[in-house]
Parts: sequence; structure tokens; C-alpha cells
Amino acid sequence: MTFSPLAPCMLKHYIKHAQCEDAIHLYEHHDIVHMHNDVTRLLFLKACIHSKNYEKGHVIIVTQVTPAHMIETVHIKCINTAIHFYGEFDQIERAIHLYH
Repeated sequence: MTFSPLAPCMLKHYIKHAQCEDAIHLYEHHDIVHMHNDVTRLLFLKACIHSKNYEKGHVIIVTQVTPAHMIETVHIKCINTAIHFYGEFDQIERAIHLYH
């Protein structure tokens, strides 16, 4: 599937209308080079929170938000959402680790 500049809008729509599994599917099945940026990562994490999908959100945080080579370039809103994600899943130690 190719990237559409409307994908972030669709992710927001799915989340707003409690179709978080559809948002997750959209994120996972788009061209990784173009689809995965801070805006879509943030929305993906929100979809994972609302759908209670810890595993998928955790994988994104570990692979696309917190690796040492990426941490300086990831937008603060994305890191804040990752902290919120861990808090929602009672993973306080992981949230504290991101905070520091």
C-alpha cells in the first residue's frame, strides 16, 4: 500500500470514532518509509491506548521512539505520549525511564 498524505487524518478519524483497530491496521500496512513519522507514531500510540493493545504500542516505542540514535530527533509530544502510554498500562518504571 502506498502512502497517502491523508493517512494522519484517517488515523485521527478512526481514533475519534473508536475504531482503533482500524487505525492500528492502517499504520501497520502503509509504506514504513513515508508513513512512520512523529505524528503517525503519536496517533498509533493513542490507538493502542484506547484499544488496550500494550504489545503493539510497546514495540513502536522500543523500535521507533526510544532507540539511542533516534531519541534526539523524536518530537517531545511523541515522547510524552509514550510516557502516557506506559502510565495507562501501569508500567510506571518504563514511564520514569523515558522521563529521565
